[in-house]
Amino acid sequence: VLVMSILVSEEERNNLSKFRLLLEESDDFTDPESLEFCDDSTLVRFLRARQGNVESAHAMIRATLKWREENETSKIVCSACKTDPKSHSTRIIGWCMKGRPVFYSSFASQTSRDPEDNIDHIIALLESTFKMISAQSFVWVIDFAGFQTGDITPSTGRQALKLFCDNYPERLGAAYLLDSPLVFSGLW
Repeated sequence: VLVMSILVSEEERNNLSKFRLLLEESDDFTDPESLEFCDDSTLVRFLRARQGNVESAHAMIRATLKWREENETSKIVCSACKTDPKSHSTRIIGWCMKGRPVFYSSFASQTSRDPEDNIDHIIALLESTFKMISAQSFVWVIDFAGFQTGDITPSTGRQALKLFCDNYPERLGAAYLLDSPLVFSGLW
């Protein structure tokens, strides 16, 4: 069964119906943006992130809706990029064979190292990308050429990981690390 370009199993379809009913019975939709955000494909991603547990997925999406409202994600603009368009290198460079957008990041061409700027840039890129296209996930190519010791910012990594896990579950389709330094070898 296809649900908005996502192939779902019978069990997922049943869980989706339960999830949708739970959302409709609650007060989760405080504004039109929340209602629009909670399309079937988003609900399926949240269900998958919680292994089909409807109650856990509901708690997760409630937290995300609150985060989206508090952070006004639809209005986030990378202030560093407004000042200096070269401050971040993460951008869409094309499409993979499965039709997913391919993001590319390069440490060599990035001038901003500020963790908050980097997170805002990622949010703005994700929000604008998924508003424009119907792809459900993306591919991220991270080029470590030009990576320096000063680029090791665990707080940015933790914030980005939390951002993806909590608010953009099941969006990262694949990640490719080019020329990753030895310090990352312990991760895999």
